[in-house]
Amino acid sequence: MLVKIPVVLATLIIHSKEVERINILTKLILHTIALEVNTNRIPYVTNLPERLVLENIEELERRGVIIGDYNGNYSLTDVGRKNFNLLNETEIINERKIEVLVDSYTKHIFRKEEILERYVSDEEKEKIKEVVKIEGNRYIKQFLNNLDPSNSKEIVSKILKNIEKEDMENISVEVKMVKEKGGYIVGKVKDNIVKKNQKSKLGSDIVIKREVFKNTYVPKFKSLKKIDKKVIDALVTLEKNGFEYISDSGLEILQKYQMAKENLVYYYDPKDNKLSVDKFKSEVKEREIKTALHISNENKNIDINEIEEIQELKARYGNDIEFEVKVEKEYVYEKFAIEDVIDIYDKEVEVNG
Repeated sequence: MLVKIPVVLATLIIHSKEVERINILTKLILHTIALEVNTNRIPYVTNLPERLVLENIEELERRGVIIGDYNGNYSLTDVGRKNFNLLNETEIINERKIEVLVDSYTKHIFRKEEILERYVSDEEKEKIKEVVKIEGNRYIKQFLNNLDPSNSKEIVSKILKNIEKEDMENISVEVKMVKEKGGYIVGKVKDNIVKKNQKSKLGSDIVIKREVFKNTYVPKFKSLKKIDKKVIDALVTLEKNGFEYISDSGLEILQKYQMAKENLVYYYDPKDNKLSVDKFKSEVKEREIKTALHISNENKNIDINEIEEIQELKARYGNDIEFEVKVEKEYVYEKFAIEDVIDIYDKEVEVNG
């Protein structure tokens, strides 16, 4: 089974208080020095007053950001290199307008390159005809109004290659919506769903709706069909009144009659190959479920000949007993971490910036 999850198309914007405090002229000076260009050229190419440029350079020297001489030959100090890396990489990323896809169900953010690594191939889509659409979160737009939503900061930390850890802590990430209806990402439901995680790493659970079988077996005795109903009624009346002299054959008729009135009910879970006389309970109440993924059973119902009690009755009564069988499908609801169910959430994919 394939699952289509609606996504929002967005871009990443990095905000840094350190960078936002740097004025335009200082940014220009840092870029000039990083490119190993003489700073004396700045007034000529910008028409800025030479005195203003020199004042900014002197301020950077006092703060230990640059070092050099008054002939315009400067280089970045370790502090300067750190500041420049933050400035430069932030500017580059914001200019690139890196597009991301926000999964509107889990709120997880995917790089487009990452989706290509995780995506179900066209060939596989052709093989799997059953496709289910999952409804997205209606409040996803409001969610993205907050800074650092979901795993946005984790994505940015992988893109920013030369940024100090302490600077990363002072960075905020804005995920700016470009298109609310950005299409779908397609995942595949795992063939063998096993509860590996008690709590989802993505903070998202999904409810699985699974079929179980309710099997009702009604015993029928061929020998009872040959006995007049009046005889059976008379035997029942005698037994009720405590008559003690009913013959063995009469007692046998009564026993079969009572047995034929009692249905044998068994519940069978094909996933776990579990047979029970008790109804299977759901982990989640049906009225509390917003979205449930219906998993159809490929496994068949239990064979009547595999039930021990049925076999004992057949062994006891031979060809005289047969069973009328009624099979009903029921459903149980189980909650799983989404990465235990849909494959695209369960892959560690490294994506280069």
